[in-house]
Amino acid sequence: MSISTTPPVTLPDGGAEFTFVYLVPRGERAMFVTRDYHVTEPQGPVIAKAELVTFYQRTTNSPAEIVEAIPKVPDMLIAGATGAETIWRVRLRVTQKLPDRFDVVPPAFEIALNKYPVRTFTYRYFPDRKAYGLCR
Repeated sequence: MSISTTPPVTLPDGGAEFTFVYLVPRGERAMFVTRDYHVTEPQGPVIAKAELVTFYQRTTNSPAEIVEAIPKVPDMLIAGATGAETIWRVRLRVTQKLPDRFDVVPPAFEIALNKYPVRTFTYRYFPDRKAYGLCR
């Protein structure tokens, strides 16, 4: 299983939209420990909870326009049987003004009774682009 992200969309009010992509191999499943995506000060306290915009899935061999939307963060991500991997894509929004540097912390997973933390994604504001970007 893997998790990645795309560049955030900076909103006019200083907030942002984030997209995370999970790839789950056929026959696998991962249960969320919580369903919250937190925005925190760098390695600090929570400053916002990202709100869900969309959450959908499709197998890698399905056309991109055929997706199944889910109205909330599901209990677990389960791979479909028709493709080698299932793509789970979540889009989140934070409407409040964000600081110049912050972290987005996706929920941890439990896979086969083992708890796995998920990478923390650190973003900062780039004044020359007038947009947030992912730090390396």
